[in-house]
Amino acid sequence: MDVARLNKVLHALDGVRATLRTRAPSVALSLDRFRLRTMAMNRVCLATGARLSLALRRDGIAHVHMKGPLQQAALYGSPFVKPSGDVDVLVAEEDRARAARAVEQLGYRSEQPHLAAWWIRHLGEQHFTAGGGAPKIDLHHRLGQPGTPPVRVPGSWIADAVPGRADGTEVPVLHPLDRCLLAATSVAKALIAREPCLDHVVDLARALEALSPAQRAALEGRALRHGLGETLAAATAVADRVLRAGVAGREDPLSFVADDVLLAMVVTPWLAMVDRPKRRQLMWALCGRAPIRFVREAGRVLAADVARLREAAGRSHEVRPET
Repeated sequence: MDVARLNKVLHALDGVRATLRTRAPSVALSLDRFRLRTMAMNRVCLATGARLSLALRRDGIAHVHMKGPLQQAALYGSPFVKPSGDVDVLVAEEDRARAARAVEQLGYRSEQPHLAAWWIRHLGEQHFTAGGGAPKIDLHHRLGQPGTPPVRVPGSWIADAVPGRADGTEVPVLHPLDRCLLAATSVAKALIAREPCLDHVVDLARALEALSPAQRAALEGRALRHGLGETLAAATAVADRVLRAGVAGREDPLSFVADDVLLAMVVTPWLAMVDRPKRRQLMWALCGRAPIRFVREAGRVLAADVARLREAAGRSHEVRPET
């Protein structure tokens, strides 16, 4: 239960719910509570997403919704598969400041303002919170955190958006090909950060299975255009090796990682593993073993880490009034 919860795949137990009611009633009760909590949380996310889209449209700001209940609806046919506490939206970098003001007009404020510059400049996003149980809003203007290759043309994800529905309102959501690339980047990011990511692996497998033959053929070219060729190949190989999903590509950049180690990296990364690859080895593979790309990505990691430490140090030395 804990492993499934941490990997956000508790819905995988729905198929044995009847058995659990007989043999493990306490587990079945926990699943029922999880399902009700998921429905409540995701309904609020959908309503918030609709409000946000209306506000951004009012100000003429093009955008696209990523992740969350809208992604679940596209992949699984229901927006209530796994709990979501965030509304993730991508805007163009030149629209970031205006979009942030639109979010604030909805009653939100910047989360961790002392680290806002680090989030905006180095991670390409800004987080907003309203409190009172409202979902957070994550405003993205770039894609790809330091340590994994960034999306080269994030604006095309906005331009290629397709219509979806949130709380009765039409909102823009990711194109099916970009949905695959987002899942792939999420897998790569989690492997680098040593976070459980079975849900992202399952999302990628579902997204790939939903593609037509023509779309599958176009996906590789789209990935290369965005500099995500190795990212997509690695994440696809993970899905095939962990899930036996039958979606393997032509290459596996992570072939140097044993199957049992890879499984633990995906599902239980908090466990000590002697053969776990180091972060620089994963970065080297995701950068296509190209020295210039690797050095550039390592530089992004170093710059982001230094900026975060400086901002944290500056806050700790703030002069506080005497009491």
